[in-house]
Parts: sequence; C-alpha cells; structure tokens
Amino acid sequence: MTGSQANHQGEWDFICSGSHAEISADKAYLARRLFSMRNRTFPRIILGLLLLLVTACSSGTPALPQGTKPPATTPQVTPTATSTSAALLPVPTTHPSPGGNFLQLQPDVAVPATCPVNPVYAGSLGKSGLEDVPWIRADPLSSQVTAFLFFVEPIYKQTHTYHPLHTGGHYPDSNRNTKILWILDASNSPDTATITGVKVSSPRETFQQTLSLAGSATPGANYPSIVNVPTPGCWQIQFNRAASIIFWVIGN
Repeated sequence: MTGSQANHQGEWDFICSGSHAEISADKAYLARRLFSMRNRTFPRIILGLLLLLVTACSSGTPALPQGTKPPATTPQVTPTATSTSAALLPVPTTHPSPGGNFLQLQPDVAVPATCPVNPVYAGSLGKSGLEDVPWIRADPLSSQVTAFLFFVEPIYKQTHTYHPLHTGGHYPDSNRNTKILWILDASNSPDTATITGVKVSSPRETFQQTLSLAGSATPGANYPSIVNVPTPGCWQIQFNRAASIIFWVIGN
C-alpha cells in the first residue's frame, strides 16, 4: 500500500468509525424516545379502554328522570290447592228448619259445642237421581246453594246418623271418598266455582279447590268435588266466598 492509499484508508476508517458512533448514538436516542413514548402512551390506552367500558355500560341502561321511572311491579301469586288467604264468613249460631217432611241426621261422633255444624237432612228435594242422598243447605239460604253428601253411607236410613267428613279426601277404612255435589239454583251460573276452607279455631289454616261445572239432568248448576280437608277439626267451607257450611272433620 502506498502512502496515498494509506492516507485514504485512514480517512475512510475515521469516517466509518464516526458513522458507527453516530448510529449508535442515534439508536440509544431512539430507544430512549420509544421507552418514554411507551411510558406515556400505555396509561393513555388503559384510560381510554376504561372510558369505553364505562360508556358502554351506562349507555345500555340510561337513567330516567325521577318522574318517569316505571313503578315497581309485584309478582302475581296464584293461590295453591291447599293454601290461600281467606277469612271466616259470619257463623250463625242457629239454622232455620227447611220445613217439609225431612229427617235430620245426627253425627255418629261427639261434636264440640264450639263447632255449630250445619244440620244434615235426608229426604227428596225434587232433584232427579238425588232422592236418597243426604244434603245440607248453605248459609245464607238466599245463596241457593245445596251440598249433597255422597260420602254418607246408606245405612243412615236405619241409624239416622252419618259419619262426618274425613281428612285427605277419603276414608282409610273403606273405598269411600269425600264426594260432595254442590248445586247452585241460580241463573247465569259460572263455568267454574271455588270452595274455600277456613278452620274456625285457626282461621290462618285454609285450603282452596276449583270446581268445574258438570253437565247433568239434575236441575241447577252442578259442581262435583272430592273435598280434601288437610286437618281434622271445625271447618267452614265456603262456596264462591258467598255461601258457607260448617263441617266437623275427623282424621286418623
């Protein structure tokens, strides 16, 4: 290598080394800038995302002015077959005689004086097919409701007594159930009727059943039922909350 070439090579090496130093310095500067930008940008990104979330959540359920907020609604509760809210209807202390040539039957068990049961009668009321079925007239008589007691055994004709209504819808010592046919002698009878039981000694104890109107040749609106009283004792059974009968109910 000549002296001139050596001088050129030295100049080139100086330029290259200077360039490398400047590039290294630029890289360090860029790294510091990027780090600084990231430190400033990352919190802004997080803050932006949080603002978006808050905006999305609040826009889905906009606040209403106080005067336009919808009122709170109470779920409708349908009474069950064994529990309902009810109150005792007036309980008469005496029951007028139905007149006519009817036989009054007596219960074959002792009934407390605190339970003024409605009297049970036997004798035809002029309703076809029911001549031999004992019956009770509901209070008040103006309600025109009569209950025909199919659970009373035919032996009543000899004993002049009847076995009271039993809990659970049937009698455990036989195949008898607690069938009662309710007849309403009124026009414009509804397609369904409701019987509601209220315990006289504990009015909070109740039950309810819905009955369907049955087609029948018997005059009046016929509503058959298997009365399912939950517990023994003195019960008022109401028909459509307008008429009532007091029963002494026995249990196991």
